[in-house]
Order: sequence, then C-alpha cells, then structure tokens
Amino acid sequence: MQTDPIHNEILAYIARHRFVTIRDLSHGLGLSKNTLTSPLTVLLGRRYISREELSRRGLKGGRTPFVYRIERQGILQLKRTGILHSIPIQHQQYHAKNESKSHALLITGFQAMAESSMREHRDRSFLDEFQIKQQIYGTPKQLTWPVTVNFKNKEATFRVIPDAVFGKLNETDDSVEYFFLEADRGTMPINPKTSDRSSLAKKVAAYHASYQRQLCTHHLGLPGFRVIFVVPTRARLLSLVSLCSQFRNGRGIFLLVDEKTYHDHHNLFDIPFISGSGRTRYIT
Repeated sequence: MQTDPIHNEILAYIARHRFVTIRDLSHGLGLSKNTLTSPLTVLLGRRYISREELSRRGLKGGRTPFVYRIERQGILQLKRTGILHSIPIQHQQYHAKNESKSHALLITGFQAMAESSMREHRDRSFLDEFQIKQQIYGTPKQLTWPVTVNFKNKEATFRVIPDAVFGKLNETDDSVEYFFLEADRGTMPINPKTSDRSSLAKKVAAYHASYQRQLCTHHLGLPGFRVIFVVPTRARLLSLVSLCSQFRNGRGIFLLVDEKTYHDHHNLFDIPFISGSGRTRYIT
C-alpha cells in the first residue's frame, strides 16, 4: 500500500516514543495541527496507529488529550520502508497504566517543546536521544552509567538511568550542551529514612557525584551536562532545592521547574528554571 512521506515521518516519530499527542507531533515535526489531522486519520484507518482518550486522573487543566501509539501494522510498514532499521521502537503493551502514559507524555511533550524552540533559532539545533545514543554507542541502547555514592552513611553503587536525554547544538561554534530530563510524577519519596529505597535524594546525589567525578565524560564521552527536573508542585521543587543545598558546589547543574510553570510557557528559552542554589536561571 502506497504511503506518503508525511505518513512515514509521523509513524517514525510515534515509534520513537511510547505515547504522543497531536501537540507533541506538531512541536516535534514542525507541522501545524491542521496539517497533521488528515494523515493521522489515514494512519488510523489503516490501523498503523491507535488513538485513545487519556483519563483525566493525574492531569491538570485543559482538554483531555487523545493519545496516539504505534501498532503492529505500523511497525510492519516501517520495516517495509527500511525506516525501522534506523530508529528505536517503543512498542508497549496495549493496556499500559494511566500513570505510565502520563509520565511518557510529560517526557515526550518536554522534548517536543524543546525541539520546536530550537527550530525557531538559526544558530541552535536540537539533538534527540537517538542521535546522542548513536554518537555514544553506535546503537540505540539504553543510556546509563554506574555511580557510587555515600548515602545516609552507607556506600551504594547503582546505575543512573535518565528519563530522557537531548542536546542543544550551537551552530556558531559546533559546541553541544547536553541535558538529562527527569519527569517526576510525585510518587517517589523525597528523602526516606532508609537508604535502600529509590528516592529523589538518592537521584540528586547520583547526578551530583557523576558531575563531580566527571563520570559522564569517562563512561559516555559527554563533556558536561545539566539535569532538568520537572516536578508536579512548587512545594516539591523547593524540597529539591533543599536537597541540593547540601552541596558546596555543582548545584548549578540542576534546573528545576514545576509543571504549572512549564505548561505556562511554550518555549524552552522562556522558562524560568530554579537552579539547585535557588536562583532563577534560563537556558540560552
């Protein structure tokens, strides 16, 4: 069956992510929602993708979004065109929990917004996770590295796995700034009494240790990085600032924003992030 290039472009974008909305597609592909409506209808009719309404639970304000994901027929189409061999496929179970969808949409939405923001500037280009993984590994395998931290008087070694990674290529000098994204849904404990549980405190300590010891340079070849935390509430953001206050230096690698502030801004370079030292910072 003949497929237009725009159909394959949409399929490939959806295949890179677990779930996407039409707003994510518009930002990520640089196409208007009106332009996307017709090809999405065609792809739905051919059962290359599916669409469902996301439950309002866990969402704030606005209309309930429709969520698109790739289906088996869509994967077969990407195989026929040869696109499948050049992109990672995020094909998940059909009945993923709503919390998982909300988390995936936050990750996808932030990256799509960042890509759209950089497209507006001739001197900045967006590097997606797949491009960065290809640069590091030569294959789209999971980006991760080991770190040992002294946490609550216990030494522990574990692997850091960011929710996502993207880069900002500065065209003027070919330098790249790398960003690790952490989409916090408010379910992880902030700073529990025991050290064996996952927590924001442990995650912050791991990133800081990675920065101090230049582990990302050693394991990944990245010259530096910053960590963006998107958190559900302002109170949780302030708790993160408090966690970062324990460090004498290196607090500037953390850029924190609550979901309301993030959703109130449609351009990455307009978001007033709060650094780990509690100061307002903008990405430039």
